[in-house]
Amino acid sequence: GCTGNVTFGDTPLLTGIGTSSFAGCTGNVTFGDTPLLTGIGTSSFAGCTGNVTFGDTPLLTGIGTSSFADCTGNVKFGETPRLTFIGQNSFSGCTGDVSLGAMPQLSSIGSSAFSDFLGVLTIAAGDCDKLRDIGSSAFGGSSNPASSVTFGSLPALRAVLTGYNYQ
Repeated sequence: GCTGNVTFGDTPLLTGIGTSSFAGCTGNVTFGDTPLLTGIGTSSFAGCTGNVTFGDTPLLTGIGTSSFADCTGNVKFGETPRLTFIGQNSFSGCTGDVSLGAMPQLSSIGSSAFSDFLGVLTIAAGDCDKLRDIGSSAFGGSSNPASSVTFGSLPALRAVLTGYNYQ
């Protein structure tokens, strides 16, 4: 991984961040606004020790499997109005703080997405009219009493902490 800080200003043409792109970085990784970013790939920032910061990502639809697993730095996102899924193990084992804002399109939180999370987790998801599934152990082992996970209305929720989708 990278050892120095990596800073991108606004990146109007960036559409994706590939598998393991910044895995193991020890410096901070900062993105300005990324209006066309739609996905963050598997293990893209896994094991990072520096902070990872995104500006607004209005088209981001998915955070892939283990994208930020075992990060020790803080992870912060700006607006993510189209985020539909947070993949399995996405933030598992993180010890830094993670902040996610409103996610009105969120439909799925993968298994162990925030398992063994020790940092301060702040999710102010608001009303998640489309959230249907929260995977097994999605928040299992997360033990920081300062964490706050707040969902508003969840009218579509069908399965919590199981692998089943009840009809």
